[in-house]
Amino acid sequence: MKKKFILMFILIFIIIGGLFLTFILTRNTESENLDSQKSGNKSDIIQSYIDDDAIVMLTSEGDLYVIGKNPDNCWGDIGNVVKKPTLVAKNVKVFFSGGSAYIDNDDNLYVAGLKPTGGVYDKYEKIGSNIKTISSYMLGLLAVSNDGYLYSVGHKTYNGIGVKYTELTKVEGFSNVKDVRISLTYSLYLTENGELYLRNPVDSKPKEYTKVLDNVEKIKSGYAITNDGKVYRILGCHGYEKPSTDSIKLIGEEKNMQILSTSNFKVNGKICASINTDESGKITYEPLNSIKYEKFPNDDIKDLMYMSVSKGNVIYLNNNNNIVIDVIGDENEKTEIKYSLDNMKKIYDNLKIFNTQNY
Repeated sequence: MKKKFILMFILIFIIIGGLFLTFILTRNTESENLDSQKSGNKSDIIQSYIDDDAIVMLTSEGDLYVIGKNPDNCWGDIGNVVKKPTLVAKNVKVFFSGGSAYIDNDDNLYVAGLKPTGGVYDKYEKIGSNIKTISSYMLGLLAVSNDGYLYSVGHKTYNGIGVKYTELTKVEGFSNVKDVRISLTYSLYLTENGELYLRNPVDSKPKEYTKVLDNVEKIKSGYAITNDGKVYRILGCHGYEKPSTDSIKLIGEEKNMQILSTSNFKVNGKICASINTDESGKITYEPLNSIKYEKFPNDDIKDLMYMSVSKGNVIYLNNNNNIVIDVIGDENEKTEIKYSLDNMKKIYDNLKIFNTQNY
């Protein structure tokens, strides 16, 4: 009887111990999976933004992460400086304006930062639906709906229309719109049939746009690219200039050029500093060839993601799809790391070294 009791006690102990061990292992596994998801091991980065003092990354799972300075609650009320990669939104399809606006996978438009009526948003707020793309600058925003209509909100100088709107408003008289851009010197919209229209934010009348180019396929980083492969730089309007064909400049052909995320471009494999056109119309390019950029790694740059002109520091995506943090001209200060959420903090820490005056 005593032996049976002892055997039964041992058996119960083994069962309980096994259950406890199973619980611990399951709990640890769940923690590892969560940590793995948070660190981005299961997600690719599909969009990123790198500035002097901030980084934004969007994963293939639709998670939007930020780190860095957060002026005017541009990512919501999460502190003036975000010191570690922080998840600020889910179900995101694409973000704009350094992460202060995004469209989700259901085509809803969310914004944070400054309100058009004054003050700041405490969190991302939904302001529109059925939205395909947007562009924003300062206190204004232009949006295009999936059915090609134009919407605007914000201060009349910055919202691309010249009329103040306190909420996202459909602008009558515009249809068949494909894309939009707002900047300091121009606002523009592109139609589905390739017509490019420009407006002077300072001088144009409300809703007044001028056609400056036909046969345009797309807009990319301040450049218009036509269906036959010509690339035009959009110069815009300075002061009280009227929009015209002088507001754009032919700079080359897409087959020889690569437009980069920083709005720089490569011609025949070299990143260019300037463009010259002689009286006959011949275009020549000057590569970055100063002492500071003597060792510029042109051949290894797939996309230039950040460039400090004053200090000669760059962050770029190389041909192996890794991030390279490079102090130009110093072979000892070159770091190659995987392009992933895991390394977001490491890239940010290098930005702080690059730009100590900003911290």
